[in-house]
Amino acid sequence: MENGIGLGCILIVLGALTSYYSGMLLVHCSGYTRRHRYEDIALKLYGDRCRTITSILNLLCLMGFIMSFIVYIKSMMPLILLKFYTEEELPSYLGNNFTGKAFWGTIYSFIVLFPLSLPRQISALRYCSLLGVLCSIYLCLAVTIVYWSDKEIVPNPGANLRDAKYFKVSFSGVTSTVPLIIFAYMYQVNIPMIYYELENRSERRMSRVLVIGSSGAVVLYMLIGIFGYATFVNYPGYTAEEALKSGNILEAPYENVPSITAGNFALFFAIAAVSAIVVLPAKDTVEEIFFRGTSMTSNQNILVTFLLILICYSMGLFIPNISAAMTLVGATTNPAVGFILPIVYYWKTI
Repeated sequence: MENGIGLGCILIVLGALTSYYSGMLLVHCSGYTRRHRYEDIALKLYGDRCRTITSILNLLCLMGFIMSFIVYIKSMMPLILLKFYTEEELPSYLGNNFTGKAFWGTIYSFIVLFPLSLPRQISALRYCSLLGVLCSIYLCLAVTIVYWSDKEIVPNPGANLRDAKYFKVSFSGVTSTVPLIIFAYMYQVNIPMIYYELENRSERRMSRVLVIGSSGAVVLYMLIGIFGYATFVNYPGYTAEEALKSGNILEAPYENVPSITAGNFALFFAIAAVSAIVVLPAKDTVEEIFFRGTSMTSNQNILVTFLLILICYSMGLFIPNISAAMTLVGATTNPAVGFILPIVYYWKTI
């Protein structure tokens, strides 16, 4: 929206190419050191101090993801309720205000996320990961299908595409979009582990895995970006900029379209599933920093899980929406972990 369809698609593809490149640097470093964790690669190449720095950056990055998920849930739950009730019918502590958002953030953080995050093995949540992927795919397809099939919202899809802006070049547009793209392609931490678990391990085979994964992400991001924006190009009563000003397609005025309403619930379950998976490596990183040589006891695991979620929850209370949270994380810890550290590691191997 901020850059137009053409420039937006170019930035999405550039994000995928950059992420692929940094991922392949990590694959090379993992093969060179025969290590499959960020911290172990750092230790092998640079020593203990670099491992500690890497662990801290990893922890901050993971906590940024957790905080962003909490921000999304606490912002969206009041809006979902408003699809079924009026503002007057809702108690103030459930409504679209600071109190209501704090209430939903609290419920999600400590009633839903906390118990889901207590397991120490990621295999215990493998079906949650699959659920998250399926829900995200559903949302992209729902936005696309509504664009082409709902004549009340988009009477003339071809006209909307003709009238859409394709290139809007501005400093503010690019600088606000790049952090979001960095956030969207932030998968580098998992690359060494995936490479390690490949059968018939080779850089060429891993390259194919990254190409397939990145290509799928590009297609989904383009679908929801193009058709989510084009839906509101000629929408009565709104400009596309006004309809999408929150940065969240599910907050756009779809007027209770059933498939989009279902998309709200789908994304809720997707985020609920993925959040717990992000807490697990965050706990592993805490263990790496503070419990070297030993594993956390059950009580320590409960305490660390609670404190991680509490810190992320406290930060998330004061961030207004998911777009602001993603921009903050995408402009700070994500570039360091996903794009700078792989270059630093690779430099040592040549």
